Amino acid sequence: MKYKNHAIIGIPNQLFIIVILMSILFLLLFYAVTNFQKQTQINDLKKNMNQIINSAEYLTEYANHASIISSEINIPQIVKFVSFGPPPEYMIYNTNYNNISLFNERMYVICYENDIIEQYHTSFPFYIDHTNNSCILTKGSHQINMELIQTQGKTYVKIQQKG
Repeated sequence: MKYKNHAIIGIPNQLFIIVILMSILFLLLFYAVTNFQKQTQINDLKKNMNQIINSAEYLTEYANHASIISSEINIPQIVKFVSFGPPPEYMIYNTNYNNISLFNERMYVICYENDIIEQYHTSFPFYIDHTNNSCILTKGSHQINMELIQTQGKTYVKIQQKG
């Protein structure tokens, strides 16, 4: 029985390796679940934004002057803000995005917590008030109104938060 004690000596080493491998596996699983949740939130936001843009396009094509459509949008925690129209310069000053057009009334912007900005273009202009402010929505749930406005012979969609 010269091998009797030899097998016992290897067990702590095997347990240590198993614990390390299981820890790595759990960390990878946690990272995957977290990343999946973030991506799901982003996809839900983009789907919601597409519905809002489609409603606004409907307004510009088929509705009468001063028509209003109400909608709800939920901005997830991983997003700093959403801007319908150009965001104010101070909001994008510290971001990693250099190609943003500072005055483009046919765009909306999503700025994430990691300072990445996504810019999307629309077929219609958003109404920007006399102080050059767009409708800016931050984290949380918001009720918005989309109103068709005609000013100086041009048709705009004015988006504003209710309440």
